[in-house]
Amino acid sequence: MKPVLYALALLIIATSCGNQKSKKATIANVVEKVNYNVAPQPKDKAEVIINLPVLGKIDLSEMKKDSVNHYGFENCKGKVARYSSNNRLVVTDSLSCGDEAHIYTFYVLDKEKNIRYVDVQKLGMSLIPGQQVYWYVLSEKVYDFRSSPAKLSYRSDTTEVIPTKPLRKKLITKNLEDPEGRLKLWKMKFKGLWRLK
Repeated sequence: MKPVLYALALLIIATSCGNQKSKKATIANVVEKVNYNVAPQPKDKAEVIINLPVLGKIDLSEMKKDSVNHYGFENCKGKVARYSSNNRLVVTDSLSCGDEAHIYTFYVLDKEKNIRYVDVQKLGMSLIPGQQVYWYVLSEKVYDFRSSPAKLSYRSDTTEVIPTKPLRKKLITKNLEDPEGRLKLWKMKFKGLWRLK
């Protein structure tokens, strides 16, 4: 049953970026109300703590903010931020596509600038065919290149109501198929982040 639910979630995400009529409670409002990656912070603190599965918490306020790149296309707007410390580099990429989808990608690199960990979190909505009902889809994939063999962890959930809590399902972990090919793909995506306009 879980593979069927996972396949359904991926299908819904893949089809969710089409033109759809918005409901009063939009997914953009959900993201503003519930940030799935950020712990509450005092108002005087400008930066945030991100909580990543497998890695745990990373306090970006203890890192130097090296650069920011804003980009956009059609109804999508994104922001890439790069943070560094003595022993690691963290890059956050947040992409918002109107009411249809929000994608957060977190890259963690070692001091030699090798990608060691990638976390992709998605929040999307899709209209159920033949009905006037929206499904909300939350999904997460974690690519962990720190171990040999590299690991892939994933989880997803769907709901008919706007999600108000983070994704709590347990991660399913397996060996990553073709880790060299997947790492090469992530390197290309990472390199292209600062070319986006």
